[in-house]
Amino acid sequence: MYRGEDIGDSGYSLPEWSDASWFASRLQELVDAGITSEALVRLQRLHIVDQAEALISISSDAQVALLYALPSRGVGALLQALDANDAVSICYALGIDKLSKVLDFTSPDVAADALRGLSDETADEALAAMKTAQDVIPLLEFEDDAAGGLMTLEFIALRETMNVARALEFVRLWADEIGPDPEYIHYPFVVDWSGALKGGLSLAQLVLRGRVSIFRC
Repeated sequence: MYRGEDIGDSGYSLPEWSDASWFASRLQELVDAGITSEALVRLQRLHIVDQAEALISISSDAQVALLYALPSRGVGALLQALDANDAVSICYALGIDKLSKVLDFTSPDVAADALRGLSDETADEALAAMKTAQDVIPLLEFEDDAAGGLMTLEFIALRETMNVARALEFVRLWADEIGPDPEYIHYPFVVDWSGALKGGLSLAQLVLRGRVSIFRC
């Protein structure tokens, strides 16, 4: 019997909930009573954001019980709704086999953020077991959420290792967030892994390259 397996039915019945802390306490009571299947049904009826809020409001033991009762796809969706610190805490509650499957059901950037928050040993083991590792590995060298770019009001900075598709996606993101100011958007800077300036290139040069080649100043 794995942790969280239903071991009985006491006829628990929860009314329609309206308060997150109240609902979390009911979940806790159900899991503590060994009625995890009932708690799971109640949890899955909620919007994914509310599921995430409820999950982080219960004890770590209750979290583990529900996480192992949920399918990996469901836990992956929960990670998408959590902030980085809470997502890492959830990841630590999972064994490597479950963790790798869960991360396969998240977007590569969320998986990369989670792996960066884990110990090197845990992250390496999870990554080795992931089917989507090839999509996540290129993002692990970047410490921000911008897929290897720096976005400010004054300039766009692209990592020198980025490929054209990712670089152009970041430029489009910058334009959506900041606005397509011709003074900045047509000439991105290029930086190395530490953020040091390496040069720059025009958008036209970027499109013609297979990678972000350095255009020396």
